[in-house]
Amino acid sequence: MKKNYTLIQSLFLSFLLIGCLFSLPVNAGTIQIDSDIIGYGSIESEYDKSKVNGAGMMTILDYNGYGQTFAFCVQPDLSLPLANDPRYDYINDTSLTISNQVYVEWLLDSYAGDVGANASAGAALQLAIWEVMTDLDYIDDTNDYDLDYVVWASSWNANNYSGSGKFSYLRSIDNIDAWYDYYITGLVTAMDADQNSHLYKYQRTGNYFIADLKDANGQDIQNIIIEVVPEPSTALLFALGLLGFGVMGRKKA
Repeated sequence: MKKNYTLIQSLFLSFLLIGCLFSLPVNAGTIQIDSDIIGYGSIESEYDKSKVNGAGMMTILDYNGYGQTFAFCVQPDLSLPLANDPRYDYINDTSLTISNQVYVEWLLDSYAGDVGANASAGAALQLAIWEVMTDLDYIDDTNDYDLDYVVWASSWNANNYSGSGKFSYLRSIDNIDAWYDYYITGLVTAMDADQNSHLYKYQRTGNYFIADLKDANGQDIQNIIIEVVPEPSTALLFALGLLGFGVMGRKKA
């Protein structure tokens, strides 16, 4: 009987620890973004016939004490002022989603760890995210799911555009092309290997949420997809769980 009771205690604490590891941040707060983007402000891209400047991976310095993580912009046509490490209010509404989110999360799980301090890699991943969100057609597997590679050869003249969707970028900027093609090719290859479900067999990690950023007047300015880090209470619960295991081990001894 005593062994069974100990087993139940162990299972309970195990589930507690697992729950701690997967807990999500609260639904509102303040977020601080590093003004130094891992990317380029000079990149020219086009969204629905409007020019967009700049792309890169953002470093989140802090959000409500959760610590440092990374994020990418969702809307290519909205700017996000980042002078002097600004703070923004944000809402994490669990109903917020983005187009083709499962494919964006696959890109982040597969490649965000490769960026480091490489500006070309960070810019290319942001561009690939926008391309996937905007243009991916998971049914059209005969045309790389409408994901474009070379779309603007040398200028913004509409006659030079050879893409299939709403988003494109002016190529040949400091090795960004190679990174972008690497990301898109990787995704297309994964989708081809899973043709019957078009990547839906991919097990989402749940490591991301969409934050609705607001300015000082409460106006929406941009959505970002941000990597989750454990909240402070999670660390406390985790420590308590370890303490519980220690107590149980001492009793057993």
